Amino acid sequence: MAYQLTFFCRSDEENGQAAISRLLDELLPAGDLLLTERPGPFVDEVAVCSLATRGPAGDPVADRLTLEVHVGVAWVAESVIAASLGDEQGIWGCDLLATFTLSGDAPDWSLVNRIWTALVRLWSATPWDEMSGFKVAKSMPQIEAVRTSPRIRWGWLLQGASAEAQLIPAGADAPGRLAGSSVGRAGAPR
Repeated sequence: MAYQLTFFCRSDEENGQAAISRLLDELLPAGDLLLTERPGPFVDEVAVCSLATRGPAGDPVADRLTLEVHVGVAWVAESVIAASLGDEQGIWGCDLLATFTLSGDAPDWSLVNRIWTALVRLWSATPWDEMSGFKVAKSMPQIEAVRTSPRIRWGWLLQGASAEAQLIPAGADAPGRLAGSSVGRAGAPR
């Protein structure tokens, strides 16, 4: 099973590679070393990166996640309209769509936290997923804490076996299992 979390951003980045490089630069000082793989090349507007937190022996400490970035209003317009037809969330005009996909039995929740924090810090990202829509934003750290503390200790886990996931605080007594989800094409909310 896979879970996708999408972020609508205003970035003014020139292309996908520049955006993903800037995001990686933001992630590196905020925690453990990362293992990265960059497949491609793709068109200028798209960049993809596979990421995992590196353990002491150089191996991933959890399953890798895939980060996909689309840059340019024309490249993200369909996803923006599908997620917020009436622009209730104020995302129209976004020029960057960042989506990460978690799969496997051991998601890297620490890395999820780092990416979420970096996206909000860099580009005032608005999160969305197909299970909760924009309500998933209620799970993110307070903006003030994100801006003042690069090492914020916040996280969340998805729990349950149905399409309705429950967001619970990291460290709570619960298994870190992903809820079922039907996933459309990468980066496209339905």
